[in-house]
Amino acid sequence: MQVDVQPAYNEPPPAVAKALSSSSEMETVEDFLKALKMEEHLAKFEEEGYDDLDIVKDLDDETLVDMGISKKGHRSKIMKAVTKLKAVRLSLV
Repeated sequence: MQVDVQPAYNEPPPAVAKALSSSSEMETVEDFLKALKMEEHLAKFEEEGYDDLDIVKDLDDETLVDMGISKKGHRSKIMKAVTKLKAVRLSLV
């Protein structure tokens, strides 16, 4: 099975960007995935050790494929949010 890998990511949807910018609303990986409406992937994240947002911010598309997230749209949405998460985490330092 061939899986497209798309490295360029734009801004996440406005509702996700808002949730990501508020540290009080975004404290866990479960919160992160719920904001994306991707909570179906929570078990995969936990199984692979991505149980903390500081670890999630280091995800890349290839890792998502390796985790079994094969839908390009799901990976793209997650990676857009990861990009925003990195920016938010850097601004808190």
